[in-house]
Amino acid sequence: MAKQQHHRRKRYKGTHPRTFQEKYNILHITPGETGLDATLGYGGHSLEMLKCLDHKGHLYALDVDPRKTSLK
Repeated sequence: MAKQQHHRRKRYKGTHPRTFQEKYNILHITPGETGLDATLGYGGHSLEMLKCLDHKGHLYALDVDPRKTSLK
């Protein structure tokens, strides 16, 4: 069995997105997908991701600081 060569991922060389819309344009979130927000915080990004899913998909969210989570 031939050993496969490892390929590095291309590094992002641009500036960091500043707005919600810039981030979601990069992520290409579409209805039916499953995603993870690992920095839930106050839920602002999660809510925008849920809008992109349009009630057709799953979003799991977590945060290392339980005091920061506020989605109800």
